Order: sequence, then C-alpha cells, then structure tokens
Amino acid sequence: MKDIAEKLGITIDVRHGDTPRSVRRRQVEKPPHVLITTPETFQFVLINRKLRRALTKVWCVVVDEVHELINDKRGIQLSVSLERLAELCGNFQRIGLSATIGNAELVLKFLCNESEGEVVSAPMFKEIEITVHRPLPENQQYREHLSEVEARLRFITNYAKQHRSILIFVNTRDTAELLGNKLSKSSNLAVGVYHGSLSREEREELERKLRRGEIKAIVSTSSLELGIDIGTIDAIVQYMSPRQVTRLVQRVGRSGHKFGEKSIGIIITTDLDDTLEAIVIASKAISQELEKEIEYHENALDVLAHQIVGIVLDKRIDNNVVKIEDIYNIVKRAHPYRRLSMDKFMRVVNFLKERGLIGFDNDKVYPRRGSLKYYIDNASTIPDEIKYSAIDVISGKYVGDLDEEFISTIDLNSKIILAGKVWKIVNIDSDNRRVYLEPCADISGAIPSWIGEEIPVPFEIAQEVAKLKINLKRRYYKNEIAKELKRYCNVTEDTIKFVRNEYSKLIENNVHVPELGEVYIEYCGKNVVIHSYLGSKGNEALGIYLSRYLSRDKGVSIGYRADPYRVLLTAPIPISLDDLTRALNESRENVLNILIEGIEYSKLFKYRFTHVARRFGIISKGALSSMSTDRLDRLIRTYRDTPVYEETIREVITDKLDTKHLLELIEDVRRSSKKLNIVKLRELTLLSLPIVNSLNRIDFTIDGVPKSLIIEMIKRRIEEKSITLVCLRCGWHVNVKIKYVSDTVCLRCGYRTVSMLKYEDINTVLKILEKVRKKRSLSTDEKKLWDTLRYRALILQQYGKYGLIALTAHGVGTTSAIKKILTKADTEEKLYMHILEVEKEYLRTRKFWE
Repeated sequence: MKDIAEKLGITIDVRHGDTPRSVRRRQVEKPPHVLITTPETFQFVLINRKLRRALTKVWCVVVDEVHELINDKRGIQLSVSLERLAELCGNFQRIGLSATIGNAELVLKFLCNESEGEVVSAPMFKEIEITVHRPLPENQQYREHLSEVEARLRFITNYAKQHRSILIFVNTRDTAELLGNKLSKSSNLAVGVYHGSLSREEREELERKLRRGEIKAIVSTSSLELGIDIGTIDAIVQYMSPRQVTRLVQRVGRSGHKFGEKSIGIIITTDLDDTLEAIVIASKAISQELEKEIEYHENALDVLAHQIVGIVLDKRIDNNVVKIEDIYNIVKRAHPYRRLSMDKFMRVVNFLKERGLIGFDNDKVYPRRGSLKYYIDNASTIPDEIKYSAIDVISGKYVGDLDEEFISTIDLNSKIILAGKVWKIVNIDSDNRRVYLEPCADISGAIPSWIGEEIPVPFEIAQEVAKLKINLKRRYYKNEIAKELKRYCNVTEDTIKFVRNEYSKLIENNVHVPELGEVYIEYCGKNVVIHSYLGSKGNEALGIYLSRYLSRDKGVSIGYRADPYRVLLTAPIPISLDDLTRALNESRENVLNILIEGIEYSKLFKYRFTHVARRFGIISKGALSSMSTDRLDRLIRTYRDTPVYEETIREVITDKLDTKHLLELIEDVRRSSKKLNIVKLRELTLLSLPIVNSLNRIDFTIDGVPKSLIIEMIKRRIEEKSITLVCLRCGWHVNVKIKYVSDTVCLRCGYRTVSMLKYEDINTVLKILEKVRKKRSLSTDEKKLWDTLRYRALILQQYGKYGLIALTAHGVGTTSAIKKILTKADTEEKLYMHILEVEKEYLRTRKFWE
C-alpha cells in the first residue's frame, strides 16, 4: 500500500503496540493521510490531544476483516469508539471488508447502527475445490489405530510432494505440535509449526522460509487464516473437521493466490462424526452458505464502563462539559448498545462513581484522579492468559503448560492428555499455579488438554449432520451410501468405504440413529447419554443445566461432558429417570434460573470473573497472576450484586452457551413436539462412544503408562536423592545417594543405630549427640529433634533400606512411613505404589498442614 500511495502523494503509516516511540512522535507532529491501527491502539489515539486535532478531518474509516471483530468484545469496544470519533469529526464513511460474512445485515448495523448503509456483495469469481478424504490403512498388521495414523501421515507426505508448498491447518496448538513432530519424523519433508504461542520473530522467520522454499509445509492453527499471501502455496490441507464453514473458506482461500488460480483444499478426517461434519461443512463452503448466528455481545457492561470513562476524558481534553444524558446518547448510537436501558446504564455509572473513576456535579460528569490510569491500563479487552505448570509427581519433572481456562473445567482425579501421554490430576495448586499429575495406564475417558481451544460447531451444522446421519442409514439398505455422500461434495473412495463400514457396524449392533423429532436417551444407571443435535454451545448449556438440576438437594455431584451431538452425564450413584424427565419438562423461567445457578457454581465462572473484574479495574494486571483462591472467592462474594457479577454471567452465556436452542428443545419436549425416547441399556452403544472416549477425535496414539514403568520412575527419582546418614552411637555420618546404600549399619562402629536427616543441619545434630553423650540437658526443640532421630533409627533398624526409601518420599513422616507404607509393603512394587499414594495425599492436603 505504501508503494502505491507514495506515487499518488499519499502518506500511510502504521501505529500499534510495538510501534517505536520515535515513529509515534513523528505521527503526532505530522499525521499521515492514512493511519493503519488496531482497536486497542485506537483507544490511545482518541485521547491524544494533538492527534485529536488530526482526527477532526477524518472522512472514512475502513474496518478490515470485520468478521473477526463482530463476535468479541474488541468489536464492541470499536463500535462505541467509532461513535466517539463521530462526536469529534461528524459523520464519516464507514466501510467493513470481509470475505466470510454470513450475516451481512448485522455487520452493516454493527458499523452504522440504523444509519443508511449498503451491503455490497462481490460474487466469488475464484473457483474453489474441496475434497473430503478419510485415508484407510494399507497394512492391517499394525495395531488398528496406529496404522490409521500412519495412513494419514503417509497421505499428507505424498500430497505435499505433489505441490510446491502447502499449508496444513489444525484446530489446536497441541495438534499442531504433535502433527508437525510426527510429519518431521516420518518423512524427509521440511515442516514448520506455526501458532500464536510462538514469538513474533519465530512466526516471521517461518513465513520467510516458506517464501524462499526452504520448507515444504507449515502446520498452523487459525493464526494463518488471515494475513498470509504466499504465491507458492497451491493447496491447503485441513486436518480434521474445520468445525465451521467460515473457517474452511478462510483457510482454503490461502491457496492459489495468483489471479485466475483455483483454491484447492482437502480435509483429512478421523472418526464418523468428524467425517460427516467435514462433508456438511465442505458442501456449505462450496455453495457459500456461511454461518449466520454470531456471538454478539450486546450490552457488555465492562466495555461500557471503559468507554464511559473514555467519553468523559474526550470531553475534558476538548474543554467541553458532558452530561450523563450526553454519554448515554453516544453509547446508544452504537448498535450493540441500542437496547441499553437508562437503569442499567446508571448502575454502571454509579459503580464507576463508587470506584472513584468519575465524579458528578449535578448532572455533569468529570474525570477523577484515577480515570486516565484506569482507561490506559484496560484499553485491551483481550484477557491475560495465565498458565499452570504441570508437574509429574513420579519424577518431579515439568511436563508442560495448561491454560487457566482448561484448568477451570477439570477436577481432582480427572484424566487428561498432555505431551502425548495420559495423566490423572492429583492436585491443583491455584495459589502457586501448579497442577500435579501422575501417569495413568487407563486412557478411557481422558480429556485432551487442548479441548478448551476447540472451535464450537454451530447449531445449523449439527442439524445438517443429523440429517445426513439419518439419510445414510436409509441409503445403506439401498446400497446408496456413495450416491448420498457425493450429493454433498467431492469424497474419495476411501471415505465412502469407511462410512459404509461404520454403518455396517451400527446396523449389525442394532444401534438406533435418532431422528430430529426425538430426544434419544441411552440410560445405563450411573451413565446417561442424551443425543441432542444442538451444536457445541447448545449441548454445553444442556450439560450445565442437567448436571445442576440433578445435583440439587441430592448431596452428590453429577458431572457432564458435551460435544456437538450429545451430552454425557456421570454420577457416583444411579441417576433418577424421574428427575431427568422432569428436568426436560421444566418451564422456561426455571430452566434459565437453574442454568445460571450452574454457571455460578462452575470453575469457568471464576475464571471469567477475573477477566471481567480486570476490565472494570478491580483487579490490576499484575495482581491477577498472584491472586490466591481465597482472595478471589472473597472478591466474588463482595461484588455479587454489582455490574461485575452480572457481566460475568452474561459473558459466559454469550461466549460458551446457546440458550436459545436449549430452551426450544425443552419447550418442544414439554409440548410433545419432540418425543422423549429413553432406552435402558446395560452398556452404551457405538453411537455414544465418541463422547465416552474423547480419544476418538485424537489422531495420534496416546498410550497409557504401564505400572512397571511408573514404579521404575518413582524408584529412579528416589534413588537419585542425596541424604545424610548419621550414627546416633558414635557420630559417624556420610552424605550419599540412596542408590549407593546397601544396608543401614554404621560403617565405623558396626551398630544398627543409624538415623537419617531430611531437612536438619548435621552440625546441629552433632551438637545434640555431644550433649546426649555428656548427659547434658536438651532444650525443647533439641529434645523434639532427638526423639525424631531415634524414631527414624528404629524404622531403619526394623525395615532396613525399605525404611530409608519410605522416609525419603515427599510428605512422609515417621508415623505415616510405618502406618501407610512399610506395614503394607511386602514387595518392592507395593513399596513404591504405597509411596506414590502417600505423596499424592500430601500434595492434596499440603495447604492445610502449611
């Protein structure tokens, strides 16, 4: 743009968070004709006294990739900021650009509110070709899952060799790392991995290497959906279903960037749900049927608070008086706040006054001392991501990082997948941001650590997948599976064969495929699966509602897991069918109240509360990472009946849940528009397996750790520890690694009077020994230590090296060493397994002892 502009005598400059101070100073002294900036930096531009003079001459604002802003709080902030700009320069032309807008009318209103505007829809001249491929293994001698993984890797390798360079899109960071690693090892291809966690320098270097032809493929998350224009990319691989049509269109559009070239994409799928979902999405992408429903944050109170302070600062800079009604009218012009009531507005205004961020003089509003700092500190609506360090309790080693949002969805004893292994949660230390894990042999029910990153499948897609599932069963009997699939999009012969095989299994096992006009429930007592095609957010809402409804007044906790096509409920006791039936026949008002209760009781609520509280200026940026759980709980109780609490509930509902389709489902059941079909079974059917075992959607072999390896890891960790042995008779002492200790006998005097030091100082101990030999009196602390040393010596005398090993474990005292380990350990295997259990118990209860 700069090159073209210079020839026309137009100056263009960029301003964002990384812009050097010298460049910013130049922009202030001599503003460019065109300024390219971000919504966050625009907040600072609006309150810059000198730049405001330049802003009075603005006649046009272009919002590029507007679809990326409309569905989050960055866009809501921008919509009010544009009205603040209009206060300064009058009306100006507003242009929104995007290649993937499903609801153009809403985007038009978002930019212009109810002002005159026009949707200009440019027809897609570019040809787009999408194929769905589910590779089948060539060699069945391999373990089934492993051979399928190999088939996918082999296909991608061969596909890359047929093209100049390719982009491989995945849906999560962990999948990007795993796939990149597997491809690099299984082929001689130069493969790069690209995601948001990499530094800016690393990402730019990868792009340069791709342009220079130094790498053949980049495995990327959504980070490369926008903003990469490399002519050598002539095909796109989407690894597993893209989950949304707009995502697929953006991603496939990265290929064939030269004029007249075709955009080519291929989707590599895994299980049946993944394959059918991909087929539906590919079909809609080809016909340009983009999603219409958008996560639209109407009346976001935290953004409102920030913009109220911004408007007050604007007017003070211009030496103008501003009234409450003036601020209200400016905000109401922004489409997301068109329905904002004066009552709700005043609640936020009064809250800001109580916080000392604005002041009143009759109906005139003025900034206070903390106004500018609050405004600057909270200009970004993007939440600070806090990471938890995952620690292996067996080896004591760091395993990886877990996002706080993921932590908010798991409990003790939950099984997760991290770094390609299965782990069980032993303890979550929120104060120190640590999660303690133990390796797990059983992979069933394990949750991938990247589940929180997953793109939600919309209601419309889930409904279309349901229709396809139902039609395929009918077509199966007519031998028309291929015909039905090809009606949607290009599918390979392998894909057809795979789908046909999957339906053969369903029919052989007499599995019922639910119709859209029913809610089909598989009931197995403690486990219940509700088949409801509500999409990711609709089923998440159903899961929260049902788990809360069934847990109330029962004294038991009922867990849930949701995917786009079903909800799994699990309980320690059989779930009441009568209660479940009543829950699905409740009134709209009760459903909403219980859903909100469920949100309030969730860890996700706490997680989101911290972000909302920061945007309100209650929690400073630095304080968030060091805030204790107790302090956070007190903070939530303090702000219960305030806009902060209300906004947290609203944000969770908008971002994570689909209440509209949840309420429609329950209303349909209540009015008998949908049949409630409950079937009692001894075990869940094949149709429920994808949610029972989340690994169905993981395309890599995730192995549980065998017990023998766990024992070996504990043994190795303990044997590498250095300890001090001391003889209580003669004072002989030595510092030695446990692996070198063969017996607990004194090497000087030959007596079995050896004790061990854990944290004690050897010099202190030797002084006590001297006093004991000379029969001098000991202080209270010395006597306590002397008794402890004698007790340890008795343990070593009776149990030998087993006793030494037990006493060395984390959190093991002399009493627990005997009671919980040594009296039960008649073999080395049992010794180490009991040590593990005691160490886990210590980690869980440590904060109470401390």
